Amino acid sequence: MDYYGNFSERFTLQREFKDLTLWFDGSCSPCNPDGNIGFGWQLLNGEDLIAEGWGFEIYTGARSTSNNLAEFKALNAGLRYLIDSRIIFENLVVFGDSQFVISMCEGRYRISENKGYSPAALEFKEKIEPCLKNITYNWISRDFNNACDALAEKFKTLSYQHSME
Repeated sequence: MDYYGNFSERFTLQREFKDLTLWFDGSCSPCNPDGNIGFGWQLLNGEDLIAEGWGFEIYTGARSTSNNLAEFKALNAGLRYLIDSRIIFENLVVFGDSQFVISMCEGRYRISENKGYSPAALEFKEKIEPCLKNITYNWISRDFNNACDALAEKFKTLSYQHSME
């Protein structure tokens, strides 16, 4: 198994919201680049958790992995959940602890081709972002992203266990 992803949804019939927040994080180890990656995201309405997701990818050598790739996978998975679940919102505030990814989302950095993160960054720019409106991106210190950091670390550890099998 090279990749695994999943999500958990809190039961709610509500599909329309005024303001939502999406938190995300990704991690790569035992080395960066070219380690196993884990990622996680949480979608909240105020303090109420609507859904959370996680995943991991085992480094096989077929393509490069990195922290930046893991961060983009976390962001993309959370945003795809919003789209696929047909959740309607007025405003979405996204929080991540990767200055690089947040800066790319805001358009301050361009996507370089032939980088390990490029496919995930292009998926974001070309397929996901055009489907969503009223998004604000905010960089936060890792100290304030504990829940998603814990998801990323947990599933990165699972990827390491699977790679040893």
